Amino acid sequence: MDSTGPPRSVSLERPAVSERKPVRDVLRNRHFRTLWLAQAVSGLGSWLAMFALVSFGGFRFRLSAGELGGMAALFFLALALIFPFAGAVVDRTGPQKVMIAADGFRASLMFLLWLVWEPSLLYPIFLLTGCATCFFLSAHLTLLPAVVRREELLAANALGAQTQQMNGIIAPLLAGSVIARFGERFCFALNGAS
Repeated sequence: MDSTGPPRSVSLERPAVSERKPVRDVLRNRHFRTLWLAQAVSGLGSWLAMFALVSFGGFRFRLSAGELGGMAALFFLALALIFPFAGAVVDRTGPQKVMIAADGFRASLMFLLWLVWEPSLLYPIFLLTGCATCFFLSAHLTLLPAVVRREELLAANALGAQTQQMNGIIAPLLAGSVIARFGERFCFALNGAS
């Protein structure tokens, strides 16, 4: 504070770098819309597969809660160990190529679940799915700022988070219906197709 004059008032408002865009403006962006829809469909398929796995492992193979938890732990262990290195691969190869390759690999793993006849085969499939998910998520996080302008990023992230939450609400209802009518393997196939 200057001792020769009255104290200056301090503005608590943040300076506006740019105007934030509403969600409807972000959805007009064709590249974002394509990325968002692809991620929404893929996310719904992933949720279906998770619920089908619980049914498949628990009811078909009579796996214990600990064994099912072990499968989930392998998936998340892969996320913890591989995710820090996935970004370097994305930077070298390009996010679009990595995202497509990772999703294609995850799809082929989900189709392999259709053929599983032994519970021990579930473990490597879920470990590899976790690894592929690391690359997919890293590429998605890199690609989003490349397809939207800076002022659209907040709305784009909000829409992505809201879509994930909606998938988490819709998927259990849908999975229960699909499993009851067509079985768990059909959910795995839907996830592979998504």
